Amino acid sequence: MKRTLIMPVMPRAAGEPRRGRERWRTGVVLLAVMIAVVLISASASVVLLRADAQATRTVSMLRHSQSRAAAWSGVKGVLAELASQRGVLVQGGEPSISASITLVDATERAAVVARLVSLVPGEATIIQSEAAKVNINTVDEAALEGSTVLDGAELAIVLEHRRAAPLSSLAELCGPPGLSIERLYGRVLGAEPTLAVSMPAEASVPTAASPGVAVAGAPGGVRGSNAAALSDVCTVFSADPTIQVGIGPDASSYTGAPRINLGLGWSDELAGPIAERFGTDAVQTTRQLLQGGTKFGSMRDVVGVLKQLGVPTRQWGSLLDAFTTSTDPFELGKVDTLRASAAVLATVPGIDASAAERMVAVRDRLDAAVRREITWPLIEGILTPEQFEQAVDWITNRSLQWRVIVEAGRVRRSATNDTTELTDRVVYEAVLDVAGRVPRVAYLRDVTAMPAVRAMALAPETDEGDGLMEFATDTQTDGLPAAAVTPSDAVSLAAEPAPADEGETAIDEPPAEAVSAAPVPAGVDRRNGRWMVRRGGGS
Repeated sequence: MKRTLIMPVMPRAAGEPRRGRERWRTGVVLLAVMIAVVLISASASVVLLRADAQATRTVSMLRHSQSRAAAWSGVKGVLAELASQRGVLVQGGEPSISASITLVDATERAAVVARLVSLVPGEATIIQSEAAKVNINTVDEAALEGSTVLDGAELAIVLEHRRAAPLSSLAELCGPPGLSIERLYGRVLGAEPTLAVSMPAEASVPTAASPGVAVAGAPGGVRGSNAAALSDVCTVFSADPTIQVGIGPDASSYTGAPRINLGLGWSDELAGPIAERFGTDAVQTTRQLLQGGTKFGSMRDVVGVLKQLGVPTRQWGSLLDAFTTSTDPFELGKVDTLRASAAVLATVPGIDASAAERMVAVRDRLDAAVRREITWPLIEGILTPEQFEQAVDWITNRSLQWRVIVEAGRVRRSATNDTTELTDRVVYEAVLDVAGRVPRVAYLRDVTAMPAVRAMALAPETDEGDGLMEFATDTQTDGLPAAAVTPSDAVSLAAEPAPADEGETAIDEPPAEAVSAAPVPAGVDRRNGRWMVRRGGGS
Protein backbone atom coordinates (compact mmCIF):
# COMPACT_ATOMS: atom_id res chain seq x y z
CA MET A 1 0.00 0.00 0.00
CA LYS A 2 1.37 3.30 -1.19
CA ARG A 3 1.59 6.07 1.33
CA THR A 4 1.31 9.73 0.54
CA LEU A 5 3.09 12.13 2.73
CA ILE A 6 1.17 15.38 3.23
CA MET A 7 3.24 18.26 4.40
CA PRO A 8 1.31 20.95 6.18
CA VAL A 9 1.60 24.49 4.74
CA MET A 10 2.85 26.68 7.42
CA PRO A 11 1.60 30.25 7.46
CA ARG A 12 4.09 32.94 6.42
CA ALA A 13 5.49 34.69 9.36
CA ALA A 14 5.33 38.47 9.52
CA GLY A 15 8.19 40.06 7.60
CA GLU A 16 8.97 36.84 5.75
CA PRO A 17 9.28 37.46 1.95
CA ARG A 18 6.57 36.10 -0.41
CA ARG A 19 7.30 33.19 -2.54
CA GLY A 20 7.64 33.85 -6.33
CA ARG A 21 4.26 32.55 -7.47
CA GLU A 22 2.36 34.66 -4.98
CA ARG A 23 4.25 37.79 -5.93
CA TRP A 24 3.50 37.19 -9.65
CA ARG A 25 -0.24 36.78 -9.08
CA THR A 26 -0.42 39.94 -7.01
CA GLY A 27 1.47 41.93 -9.70
CA VAL A 28 -0.90 40.77 -12.43
CA VAL A 29 -3.91 41.91 -10.45
CA LEU A 30 -2.38 45.32 -9.79
CA LEU A 31 -1.46 45.73 -13.46
CA ALA A 32 -4.99 44.85 -14.56
CA VAL A 33 -6.44 47.33 -12.14
CA MET A 34 -4.10 50.05 -13.40
CA ILE A 35 -4.95 49.32 -17.06
CA ALA A 36 -8.65 49.45 -16.27
CA VAL A 37 -8.23 52.78 -14.53
CA VAL A 38 -6.26 54.19 -17.49
CA LEU A 39 -8.84 52.99 -20.01
CA ILE A 40 -11.70 54.41 -18.01
CA SER A 41 -9.87 57.74 -17.65
CA ALA A 42 -9.07 57.82 -21.39
CA SER A 43 -12.67 57.05 -22.29
CA ALA A 44 -13.90 59.79 -19.99
CA SER A 45 -11.39 62.22 -21.49
CA VAL A 46 -12.49 61.37 -25.03
CA VAL A 47 -16.12 61.86 -24.09
CA LEU A 48 -15.34 65.20 -22.47
CA LEU A 49 -13.22 66.35 -25.40
CA ARG A 50 -15.89 65.38 -27.90
CA ALA A 51 -18.52 67.14 -25.86
CA ASP A 52 -16.32 70.22 -25.61
CA ALA A 53 -15.62 70.16 -29.36
CA GLN A 54 -19.30 69.73 -30.13
CA ALA A 55 -20.16 72.62 -27.83
CA THR A 56 -17.49 74.80 -29.43
CA ARG A 57 -18.72 73.89 -32.90
CA THR A 58 -22.30 74.59 -31.92
CA VAL A 59 -21.36 78.00 -30.52
CA SER A 60 -19.37 78.76 -33.69
CA MET A 61 -22.28 77.73 -35.93
CA LEU A 62 -24.69 79.82 -33.90
CA ARG A 63 -22.40 82.85 -34.10
CA HIS A 64 -21.94 82.47 -37.84
CA SER A 65 -25.66 82.00 -38.31
CA GLN A 66 -26.13 85.20 -36.36
CA SER A 67 -23.56 86.92 -38.61
CA ARG A 68 -25.32 85.69 -41.76
CA ALA A 69 -28.62 86.99 -40.43
CA ALA A 70 -26.95 90.30 -39.57
CA ALA A 71 -25.44 90.59 -43.06
CA TRP A 72 -28.81 89.92 -44.67
CA SER A 73 -30.39 92.46 -42.33
CA GLY A 74 -27.74 94.94 -43.43
CA VAL A 75 -28.60 94.32 -47.09
CA LYS A 76 -32.30 94.77 -46.39
CA GLY A 77 -31.58 97.89 -44.38
CA VAL A 78 -29.78 99.52 -47.32
CA LEU A 79 -32.58 98.42 -49.64
CA ALA A 80 -35.14 100.03 -47.33
CA GLU A 81 -33.16 103.27 -47.25
CA LEU A 82 -32.93 103.33 -51.06
CA ALA A 83 -36.63 102.55 -51.36
CA SER A 84 -37.52 105.42 -49.04
CA GLN A 85 -35.51 107.78 -51.28
CA ARG A 86 -36.82 106.50 -54.60
CA GLY A 87 -38.51 109.80 -55.45
CA VAL A 88 -35.15 111.56 -55.12
CA LEU A 89 -33.40 108.90 -57.18
CA VAL A 90 -36.00 109.06 -59.96
CA GLN A 91 -35.16 112.75 -60.32
CA GLY A 92 -31.43 112.04 -60.55
CA GLY A 93 -30.51 112.65 -56.90
CA GLU A 94 -27.93 110.89 -54.72
CA PRO A 95 -28.86 108.39 -52.00
CA SER A 96 -27.92 108.90 -48.36
CA ILE A 97 -27.01 105.61 -46.72
CA SER A 98 -25.98 104.70 -43.17
CA ALA A 99 -22.61 102.99 -43.24
CA SER A 100 -22.98 100.93 -40.05
CA ILE A 101 -25.67 99.73 -37.66
CA THR A 102 -25.49 97.83 -34.37
CA LEU A 103 -27.97 95.00 -34.51
CA VAL A 104 -27.44 93.13 -31.23
CA ASP A 105 -25.74 94.07 -27.99
CA ALA A 106 -24.83 90.48 -27.16
CA THR A 107 -22.88 91.25 -24.00
CA GLU A 108 -21.33 94.20 -22.29
CA ARG A 109 -18.10 93.50 -24.16
CA ALA A 110 -19.20 92.66 -27.70
CA ALA A 111 -21.92 93.54 -30.19
CA VAL A 112 -23.14 92.22 -33.54
CA VAL A 113 -22.86 94.85 -36.25
CA ALA A 114 -23.46 95.13 -40.00
CA ARG A 115 -21.48 97.71 -41.94
CA LEU A 116 -20.67 98.64 -45.51
CA VAL A 117 -17.23 97.90 -46.91
CA SER A 118 -15.55 100.61 -48.94
CA LEU A 119 -15.65 99.66 -52.61
CA VAL A 120 -12.47 101.65 -53.20
CA PRO A 121 -9.76 100.83 -50.65
CA GLY A 122 -8.81 103.91 -48.69
CA GLU A 123 -11.74 105.99 -49.95
CA ALA A 124 -15.22 106.69 -48.61
CA THR A 125 -17.02 104.88 -51.40
CA ILE A 126 -19.67 102.68 -49.80
CA ILE A 127 -22.21 102.52 -52.62
CA GLN A 128 -21.78 102.33 -56.38
CA SER A 129 -24.14 103.19 -59.22
CA GLU A 130 -24.74 100.36 -61.68
CA ALA A 131 -26.16 102.76 -64.27
CA ALA A 132 -22.78 104.52 -64.33
CA LYS A 133 -21.24 101.40 -65.91
CA VAL A 134 -21.22 99.65 -69.26
CA ASN A 135 -23.91 96.99 -69.46
CA ILE A 136 -22.00 94.27 -71.27
CA ASN A 137 -25.22 92.44 -72.17
CA THR A 138 -26.62 95.35 -74.17
CA VAL A 139 -23.74 97.61 -75.22
CA ASP A 140 -23.07 97.83 -78.94
CA GLU A 141 -20.19 95.52 -79.88
CA ALA A 142 -18.55 98.10 -82.12
CA ALA A 143 -18.68 100.69 -79.34
CA LEU A 144 -17.19 98.21 -76.87
CA GLU A 145 -14.42 97.27 -79.28
CA GLY A 146 -13.51 100.92 -79.78
CA SER A 147 -13.46 101.75 -76.06
CA THR A 148 -10.69 101.54 -73.47
CA VAL A 149 -12.83 99.65 -70.95
CA LEU A 150 -11.50 96.24 -72.00
CA ASP A 151 -8.29 95.15 -73.70
CA GLY A 152 -8.24 92.76 -76.63
CA ALA A 153 -8.09 89.49 -74.69
CA GLU A 154 -10.74 90.60 -72.22
CA LEU A 155 -13.00 91.78 -75.02
CA ALA A 156 -12.79 88.36 -76.67
CA ILE A 157 -13.76 86.64 -73.40
CA VAL A 158 -16.70 88.99 -72.80
CA LEU A 159 -18.01 88.66 -76.33
CA GLU A 160 -17.69 84.87 -76.24
CA HIS A 161 -19.76 84.68 -73.06
CA ARG A 162 -22.28 87.23 -74.29
CA ARG A 163 -22.86 85.54 -77.63
CA ALA A 164 -23.49 82.21 -75.91
CA ALA A 165 -26.09 83.69 -73.53
CA PRO A 166 -26.68 86.93 -71.62
CA LEU A 167 -24.63 87.04 -68.45
CA SER A 168 -26.52 86.91 -65.16
CA SER A 169 -23.53 88.35 -63.27
CA LEU A 170 -19.98 89.48 -63.89
CA ALA A 171 -18.74 86.55 -61.80
CA GLU A 172 -19.51 84.27 -64.75
CA LEU A 173 -16.55 85.86 -66.53
CA CYS A 174 -14.23 84.26 -63.94
CA GLY A 175 -15.01 80.77 -65.18
CA PRO A 176 -12.11 79.15 -67.05
CA PRO A 177 -10.88 80.28 -69.43
CA GLY A 178 -11.81 83.70 -68.17
CA LEU A 179 -10.84 86.74 -66.16
CA SER A 180 -9.12 86.66 -62.81
CA ILE A 181 -10.75 87.62 -59.53
CA GLU A 182 -8.13 90.35 -59.28
CA ARG A 183 -9.33 91.84 -62.57
CA LEU A 184 -12.96 91.60 -61.51
CA TYR A 185 -12.66 93.12 -58.02
CA GLY A 186 -9.38 95.04 -58.05
CA ARG A 187 -8.07 95.46 -54.49
CA VAL A 188 -11.49 95.22 -52.83
CA LEU A 189 -11.77 92.16 -50.56
CA GLY A 190 -8.11 91.37 -51.09
CA ALA A 191 -6.07 88.57 -49.58
CA GLU A 192 -5.32 90.84 -46.63
CA PRO A 193 -8.41 91.70 -44.52
CA THR A 194 -7.07 95.21 -43.95
CA LEU A 195 -7.67 96.02 -47.60
CA ALA A 196 -11.40 96.16 -46.93
CA VAL A 197 -11.89 99.56 -45.31
CA SER A 198 -15.14 99.96 -43.40
CA MET A 199 -16.69 103.34 -42.86
CA PRO A 200 -17.85 104.85 -39.56
CA ALA A 201 -21.46 104.76 -38.50
CA GLU A 202 -23.93 107.39 -39.64
CA ALA A 203 -21.90 108.16 -42.76
CA SER A 204 -23.77 109.03 -45.90
CA VAL A 205 -22.74 108.85 -49.50
CA PRO A 206 -20.06 111.46 -50.11
CA THR A 207 -20.18 113.77 -53.07
CA ALA A 208 -17.53 114.75 -55.54
CA ALA A 209 -17.28 118.09 -53.76
CA SER A 210 -15.95 116.40 -50.64
CA PRO A 211 -12.19 116.99 -50.51
CA GLY A 212 -10.14 113.87 -51.01
CA VAL A 213 -13.17 111.65 -51.47
CA ALA A 214 -14.60 110.08 -54.63
CA VAL A 215 -17.83 108.19 -55.02
CA ALA A 216 -17.72 105.16 -57.26
CA GLY A 217 -19.29 106.19 -60.53
CA ALA A 218 -19.76 109.77 -59.35
CA PRO A 219 -18.35 112.83 -61.10
CA GLY A 220 -14.61 112.48 -61.31
CA GLY A 221 -14.48 109.20 -63.18
CA VAL A 222 -12.52 106.06 -62.44
CA ARG A 223 -10.16 106.21 -59.47
CA GLY A 224 -6.55 105.46 -60.19
CA SER A 225 -6.06 103.14 -57.20
CA ASN A 226 -8.85 100.81 -58.31
CA ALA A 227 -9.07 101.50 -62.03
CA ALA A 228 -8.26 97.87 -62.87
CA ALA A 229 -11.47 96.55 -61.30
CA LEU A 230 -13.92 95.41 -63.96
CA SER A 231 -16.76 95.73 -61.44
CA ASP A 232 -16.08 99.49 -61.39
CA VAL A 233 -16.91 99.98 -65.06
CA CYS A 234 -19.06 97.02 -66.14
CA THR A 235 -22.41 95.62 -65.06
CA VAL A 236 -25.34 93.50 -66.20
CA PHE A 237 -27.97 95.11 -63.95
CA SER A 238 -28.58 98.66 -65.23
CA ALA A 239 -32.23 99.33 -66.13
CA ASP A 240 -34.04 102.65 -66.42
CA PRO A 241 -37.80 102.71 -65.72
CA THR A 242 -40.09 104.24 -68.34
CA ILE A 243 -41.46 106.79 -65.90
CA GLN A 244 -41.16 110.55 -65.95
CA VAL A 245 -38.66 112.65 -64.04
CA GLY A 246 -41.04 115.61 -64.08
CA ILE A 247 -39.34 118.18 -66.32
CA GLY A 248 -40.84 121.55 -67.13
CA PRO A 249 -43.02 124.17 -65.44
CA ASP A 250 -45.49 122.69 -62.96
CA ALA A 251 -44.37 119.19 -63.95
CA SER A 252 -43.44 117.91 -60.49
CA SER A 253 -46.80 116.16 -60.16
CA TYR A 254 -45.75 113.93 -63.07
CA THR A 255 -42.70 112.56 -61.28
CA GLY A 256 -43.03 108.77 -61.36
CA ALA A 257 -45.97 108.81 -63.80
CA PRO A 258 -45.77 106.43 -66.82
CA ARG A 259 -44.45 107.94 -70.02
CA ILE A 260 -46.75 108.30 -73.00
CA ASN A 261 -46.00 105.63 -75.61
CA LEU A 262 -45.78 106.95 -79.18
CA GLY A 263 -44.58 103.63 -80.54
CA LEU A 264 -48.10 102.16 -80.74
CA GLY A 265 -49.43 104.65 -83.27
CA TRP A 266 -52.34 107.01 -82.83
CA SER A 267 -55.33 106.17 -80.65
CA ASP A 268 -57.93 108.34 -78.95
CA GLU A 269 -56.51 107.27 -75.59
CA LEU A 270 -53.39 109.36 -76.32
CA ALA A 271 -55.30 112.60 -76.57
CA GLY A 272 -56.07 112.99 -72.86
CA PRO A 273 -52.54 112.52 -71.44
CA ILE A 274 -50.94 114.67 -74.16
CA ALA A 275 -53.47 117.47 -73.72
CA GLU A 276 -53.04 117.40 -69.96
CA ARG A 277 -49.27 117.55 -70.24
CA PHE A 278 -48.75 119.90 -73.23
CA GLY A 279 -52.11 121.30 -74.34
CA THR A 280 -54.47 120.75 -77.26
CA ASP A 281 -52.02 122.02 -79.88
CA ALA A 282 -49.65 119.18 -79.03
CA VAL A 283 -52.53 116.71 -79.47
CA GLN A 284 -53.24 118.02 -82.96
CA THR A 285 -49.59 117.89 -83.99
CA THR A 286 -49.14 114.36 -82.65
CA ARG A 287 -52.29 113.14 -84.39
CA GLN A 288 -51.16 114.57 -87.72
CA LEU A 289 -47.75 112.98 -87.41
CA LEU A 290 -48.96 109.52 -86.47
CA GLN A 291 -51.86 109.44 -88.88
CA GLY A 292 -49.57 110.76 -91.59
CA GLY A 293 -47.39 107.68 -91.40
CA THR A 294 -44.62 108.81 -89.04
CA LYS A 295 -43.25 105.83 -87.12
CA PHE A 296 -41.60 106.16 -83.73
CA GLY A 297 -39.52 103.04 -83.29
CA SER A 298 -37.05 104.65 -80.91
CA MET A 299 -36.37 107.91 -79.12
CA ARG A 300 -33.94 108.73 -81.91
CA ASP A 301 -36.96 108.97 -84.20
CA VAL A 302 -38.58 111.39 -81.74
CA VAL A 303 -35.48 113.61 -81.76
CA GLY A 304 -35.46 113.49 -85.57
CA VAL A 305 -39.05 114.77 -85.66
CA LEU A 306 -38.24 117.52 -83.12
CA LYS A 307 -35.41 118.66 -85.39
CA GLN A 308 -37.69 118.52 -88.42
CA LEU A 309 -40.37 120.59 -86.71
CA GLY A 310 -37.81 123.14 -85.55
CA VAL A 311 -38.60 122.74 -81.85
CA PRO A 312 -36.00 124.69 -79.82
CA THR A 313 -33.51 122.35 -78.14
CA ARG A 314 -34.24 123.97 -74.79
CA GLN A 315 -37.74 122.44 -74.96
CA TRP A 316 -36.57 118.94 -75.80
CA GLY A 317 -36.01 117.93 -72.18
CA SER A 318 -39.66 117.98 -71.12
CA LEU A 319 -40.79 116.28 -74.34
CA LEU A 320 -38.25 113.47 -74.11
CA ASP A 321 -39.15 113.01 -70.45
CA ALA A 322 -42.87 112.66 -71.19
CA PHE A 323 -42.70 110.26 -74.14
CA THR A 324 -41.37 106.79 -74.81
CA THR A 325 -41.44 104.33 -77.68
CA SER A 326 -41.10 101.13 -75.64
CA THR A 327 -43.85 98.98 -74.16
CA ASP A 328 -41.41 97.46 -71.67
CA PRO A 329 -41.47 98.94 -68.17
CA PHE A 330 -37.65 99.10 -68.07
CA GLU A 331 -35.05 99.94 -70.70
CA LEU A 332 -31.79 98.09 -70.22
CA GLY A 333 -28.25 99.36 -70.48
CA LYS A 334 -28.73 103.13 -70.39
CA VAL A 335 -25.67 104.97 -69.09
CA ASP A 336 -26.02 107.60 -66.37
CA THR A 337 -24.38 110.71 -67.79
CA LEU A 338 -24.15 112.32 -64.35
CA ARG A 339 -22.06 109.54 -62.78
CA ALA A 340 -20.31 107.51 -65.48
CA SER A 341 -16.60 107.85 -66.09
CA ALA A 342 -15.25 109.24 -69.34
CA ALA A 343 -14.26 105.74 -70.48
CA VAL A 344 -17.84 104.50 -69.98
CA LEU A 345 -19.42 107.56 -71.62
CA ALA A 346 -17.21 107.01 -74.67
CA THR A 347 -19.00 103.69 -75.31
CA VAL A 348 -22.24 105.58 -76.04
CA PRO A 349 -22.93 106.19 -79.75
CA GLY A 350 -22.49 109.86 -80.61
CA ILE A 351 -20.17 110.56 -77.64
CA ASP A 352 -16.48 110.48 -78.51
CA ALA A 353 -13.60 110.54 -76.03
CA SER A 354 -13.25 114.32 -76.19
CA ALA A 355 -16.95 114.92 -75.54
CA ALA A 356 -16.89 112.39 -72.71
CA GLU A 357 -14.03 114.22 -71.00
CA ARG A 358 -15.86 117.54 -71.33
CA MET A 359 -19.04 116.05 -69.87
CA VAL A 360 -17.14 114.77 -66.84
CA ALA A 361 -15.46 118.16 -66.37
CA VAL A 362 -18.69 120.19 -66.66
CA ARG A 363 -21.39 118.20 -64.87
CA ASP A 364 -20.31 119.05 -61.30
CA ARG A 365 -21.01 122.73 -61.96
CA LEU A 366 -24.45 122.26 -63.47
CA ASP A 367 -27.50 123.87 -61.93
CA ALA A 368 -29.76 121.33 -60.20
CA ALA A 369 -32.61 122.01 -62.65
CA VAL A 370 -30.33 121.46 -65.66
CA ARG A 371 -28.94 118.21 -64.21
CA ARG A 372 -32.45 116.76 -64.17
CA GLU A 373 -32.79 117.10 -67.95
CA ILE A 374 -31.42 114.36 -70.14
CA THR A 375 -30.54 117.05 -72.69
CA TRP A 376 -27.96 118.76 -70.46
CA PRO A 377 -24.99 117.83 -72.73
CA LEU A 378 -26.91 119.50 -75.56
CA ILE A 379 -27.78 122.55 -73.46
CA GLU A 380 -24.11 122.93 -72.47
CA GLY A 381 -23.00 122.75 -76.10
CA ILE A 382 -20.97 119.57 -75.59
CA LEU A 383 -23.02 117.54 -78.07
CA THR A 384 -24.51 118.72 -81.33
CA PRO A 385 -28.16 117.90 -82.07
CA GLU A 386 -26.93 115.21 -84.47
CA GLN A 387 -24.66 113.64 -81.83
CA PHE A 388 -27.39 113.80 -79.23
CA GLU A 389 -29.76 112.10 -81.68
CA GLN A 390 -27.37 109.15 -81.86
CA ALA A 391 -26.94 108.99 -78.10
CA VAL A 392 -30.49 109.53 -76.84
CA ASP A 393 -31.48 105.84 -76.77
CA TRP A 394 -28.42 104.95 -74.70
CA ILE A 395 -28.34 107.59 -71.97
CA THR A 396 -30.17 108.56 -68.81
CA ASN A 397 -29.42 110.93 -65.94
CA ARG A 398 -30.39 108.84 -62.93
CA SER A 399 -29.40 105.63 -61.17
CA LEU A 400 -31.82 103.20 -59.57
CA GLN A 401 -29.54 100.17 -59.13
CA TRP A 402 -26.76 100.37 -56.55
CA ARG A 403 -24.04 97.95 -55.52
CA VAL A 404 -22.85 97.48 -51.93
CA ILE A 405 -20.70 95.06 -49.97
CA VAL A 406 -21.97 94.37 -46.45
CA GLU A 407 -19.91 92.72 -43.75
CA ALA A 408 -21.29 91.55 -40.44
CA GLY A 409 -19.91 89.96 -37.30
CA ARG A 410 -19.02 90.53 -33.70
CA VAL A 411 -17.00 93.56 -32.67
CA ARG A 412 -15.54 94.35 -29.28
CA ARG A 413 -17.36 97.18 -27.55
CA SER A 414 -14.00 98.55 -26.42
CA ALA A 415 -13.02 99.19 -30.04
CA THR A 416 -12.62 102.87 -30.79
CA ASN A 417 -13.59 102.71 -34.47
CA ASP A 418 -15.26 100.50 -37.05
CA THR A 419 -12.03 99.53 -38.78
CA THR A 420 -11.55 96.87 -36.10
CA GLU A 421 -11.52 93.40 -37.62
CA LEU A 422 -14.72 91.48 -37.03
CA THR A 423 -14.90 87.97 -35.63
CA ASP A 424 -17.29 85.39 -37.12
CA ARG A 425 -17.25 87.63 -40.18
CA VAL A 426 -19.68 87.17 -43.09
CA VAL A 427 -19.53 89.28 -46.24
CA TYR A 428 -22.30 89.72 -48.82
CA GLU A 429 -22.07 91.52 -52.14
CA ALA A 430 -25.42 92.83 -53.36
CA VAL A 431 -26.98 94.87 -56.14
CA LEU A 432 -30.14 96.61 -54.96
CA ASP A 433 -32.78 97.73 -57.44
CA VAL A 434 -35.51 100.29 -56.75
CA ALA A 435 -36.41 100.96 -60.38
CA GLY A 436 -39.81 99.32 -59.96
CA ARG A 437 -42.61 99.94 -57.51
CA VAL A 438 -41.41 96.87 -55.60
CA PRO A 439 -37.80 97.08 -54.36
CA ARG A 440 -35.70 94.01 -54.99
CA VAL A 441 -32.33 92.43 -54.36
CA ALA A 442 -31.19 91.89 -57.94
CA TYR A 443 -27.99 90.12 -56.93
CA LEU A 444 -26.70 88.59 -53.71
CA ARG A 445 -23.50 86.61 -53.28
CA ASP A 446 -21.56 85.35 -50.29
CA VAL A 447 -17.95 86.50 -50.79
CA THR A 448 -16.68 85.76 -47.28
CA ALA A 449 -13.97 83.42 -48.55
CA MET A 450 -12.76 85.81 -51.23
CA PRO A 451 -9.43 86.60 -49.49
CA ALA A 452 -8.57 82.89 -49.22
CA VAL A 453 -9.56 82.25 -52.82
CA ARG A 454 -7.49 85.18 -54.04
CA ALA A 455 -4.49 84.07 -51.99
CA MET A 456 -4.77 80.62 -53.51
CA ALA A 457 -5.08 82.08 -57.00
CA LEU A 458 -1.93 84.15 -56.47
CA ALA A 459 0.06 81.27 -54.96
CA PRO A 460 2.83 79.72 -57.13
CA GLU A 461 1.63 76.77 -59.14
CA THR A 462 2.98 73.32 -58.22
CA ASP A 463 2.73 69.90 -59.77
CA GLU A 464 1.09 68.47 -56.68
CA GLY A 465 -2.65 67.88 -56.67
CA ASP A 466 -5.19 68.60 -59.37
CA GLY A 467 -5.61 72.32 -58.79
CA LEU A 468 -8.70 71.90 -56.64
CA MET A 469 -9.10 72.99 -53.08
CA GLU A 470 -11.60 71.84 -50.53
CA PHE A 471 -13.54 75.04 -50.01
CA ALA A 472 -15.22 74.69 -46.62
CA THR A 473 -16.09 77.57 -44.35
CA ASP A 474 -18.32 78.11 -41.38
CA THR A 475 -19.97 80.86 -43.40
CA GLN A 476 -21.15 78.60 -46.19
CA THR A 477 -24.59 79.55 -47.33
CA ASP A 478 -27.72 77.82 -46.16
CA GLY A 479 -28.52 74.88 -48.38
CA LEU A 480 -25.16 75.01 -50.20
CA PRO A 481 -22.70 72.33 -49.08
CA ALA A 482 -18.97 72.90 -49.11
CA ALA A 483 -17.55 71.87 -52.47
CA ALA A 484 -14.29 71.46 -54.29
CA VAL A 485 -13.82 74.56 -56.39
CA THR A 486 -11.17 76.31 -58.38
CA PRO A 487 -10.14 79.89 -57.57
CA SER A 488 -12.26 81.24 -60.43
CA ASP A 489 -15.30 79.23 -59.41
CA ALA A 490 -15.30 80.11 -55.73
CA VAL A 491 -16.51 83.63 -56.32
CA SER A 492 -19.66 82.23 -57.92
CA LEU A 493 -21.04 80.54 -54.81
CA ALA A 494 -24.38 82.22 -54.26
CA ALA A 495 -26.13 82.97 -51.02
CA GLU A 496 -29.86 82.50 -50.86
CA PRO A 497 -31.47 85.43 -49.07
CA ALA A 498 -33.68 84.95 -46.10
CA PRO A 499 -37.42 85.00 -46.79
CA ALA A 500 -38.92 88.45 -46.94
CA ASP A 501 -40.73 89.71 -43.91
CA GLU A 502 -44.48 89.58 -43.93
CA GLY A 503 -46.08 92.83 -44.88
CA GLU A 504 -43.54 94.02 -47.48
CA THR A 505 -45.34 96.47 -49.70
CA ALA A 506 -44.71 98.19 -52.99
CA ILE A 507 -43.13 101.61 -53.10
CA ASP A 508 -43.67 104.60 -55.31
CA GLU A 509 -47.42 104.68 -55.19
CA PRO A 510 -49.06 106.96 -57.80
CA PRO A 511 -48.87 110.70 -57.09
CA ALA A 512 -51.51 112.17 -54.82
CA GLU A 513 -53.09 113.95 -57.78
CA ALA A 514 -54.13 111.40 -60.36
CA VAL A 515 -52.30 111.77 -63.67
CA SER A 516 -53.94 110.61 -66.87
CA ALA A 517 -52.10 107.88 -68.72
CA ALA A 518 -52.94 106.17 -71.97
CA PRO A 519 -53.45 102.41 -71.58
CA VAL A 520 -50.68 100.43 -73.23
CA PRO A 521 -50.07 96.70 -73.67
CA ALA A 522 -48.14 95.22 -70.81
CA GLY A 523 -44.46 94.99 -71.65
CA VAL A 524 -41.91 92.51 -70.43
CA ASP A 525 -39.72 93.03 -67.39
CA ARG A 526 -36.31 92.14 -68.84
CA ARG A 527 -34.23 93.16 -65.84
CA ASN A 528 -31.45 90.86 -64.77
CA GLY A 529 -31.58 89.33 -61.33
CA ARG A 530 -33.07 86.53 -59.33
CA TRP A 531 -34.77 87.74 -56.19
CA MET A 532 -37.61 90.16 -55.63
CA VAL A 533 -39.33 91.13 -52.42
CA ARG A 534 -43.02 90.74 -53.08
CA ARG A 535 -46.13 92.09 -51.40
CA GLY A 536 -47.19 89.94 -48.48
CA GLY A 537 -43.81 88.27 -48.00
CA GLY A 538 -41.95 85.56 -49.86
CA SER A 539 -38.97 85.85 -52.17
